[in-house]
Amino acid sequence: MKEMVKFLLKPENIPLTSALVITFGFLVFDIIQPHSDVLLKVILFVLGVIAFAMLAERWGYFERMERALSEIRHGKRNFFNIPTDWTPFEAYAKPAQEILISGGSLAQLVPRYHKFFMQKAAEGCRIRFILTNPASPALKAIASWKGTNPNRFKSEIELSIDYLQELNNSRYDIEARLSNAIPALTVMIFDASKPHGRIRVDLQLYQCSPERRPFFELTHHSIDEQEENLFRNFLDQFNKHWEDSIPLKELAETAEERIIQTVRVVGEIDSARHDLG
Repeated sequence: MKEMVKFLLKPENIPLTSALVITFGFLVFDIIQPHSDVLLKVILFVLGVIAFAMLAERWGYFERMERALSEIRHGKRNFFNIPTDWTPFEAYAKPAQEILISGGSLAQLVPRYHKFFMQKAAEGCRIRFILTNPASPALKAIASWKGTNPNRFKSEIELSIDYLQELNNSRYDIEARLSNAIPALTVMIFDASKPHGRIRVDLQLYQCSPERRPFFELTHHSIDEQEENLFRNFLDQFNKHWEDSIPLKELAETAEERIIQTVRVVGEIDSARHDLG
C-alpha cells in the first residue's frame, strides 16, 4: 500500500492522480446531491477512466522496473546463461502462436520436438525453420567450427530435413528453408508481434557442444530500450535470412526432377544398348 501511495504521489503522476481524485470526488458528491447535467458527468467519467488507465500502465512499468532492479542487485539477473536442458524452449513454445527458429542442423531440436511442432501447428501456431543446406559450399567450414565431422554434420542436417519434410508437407502453417550462410547463432523467436514476445539466442562458440553454449534472452516490451532494439534487430535479421534461404519444398521438387531425369537417361541408355545388341 505504501508503494502505491508513493507511486501516486510521484511528481510525474500527480496530474493524473489529481484528475482521478477530483473526478471520483465529484461523481460521489453528485450521487449524494445531484446537480450537474448528464454531459458533464460523462465527460468527467471518461477523463477518470483515461487517468486510471494511464496510471495502471505506469504502475505495471514501475513494477517491472523495480523487479528487474531487485534481480540485478541480488545477482539473479545475468545477461548470459549456460543451459542445463531445453526446458526453457518448452516453456516459451507451449503458449506461443508463432515460433521462428534458425540454426545449423537443428538436430537438438527438430527430431526431439517434431510431434510437439505438429501439435502446435494443429492448434493454429505459425512455425518457420531455417537450417543449413546439406549441399552448402560452407558445410566443411561449419562442421570444423562446430568441432564435428562434415559427414556427421551433414547426416544430422538430413535427419532434421526428414522430420521437417513431414511437417512441411502437412496442411498446417509450417514451412522450412535451407540456408547456405554460416550460422553463428541459433535463434528462437516466440510471438514476435505480441507484447510478451521473446527471443532466445544461443551463441555457437568454437567447438562448443550445444549443452554448453551460452545464451541470452530478449523481450519485446523491455524496460531496457537497448534490449528492445536488439529484439527488433534479431527479428529483422531472421526475416532477411528467411528471404535469402531456399524453400525446402523447392529443393525437394528439384531433387525429384533430377531423379526422374536420371531414370529417363538410364532408360534411354538401356534402350540404346538393346538396339545395338
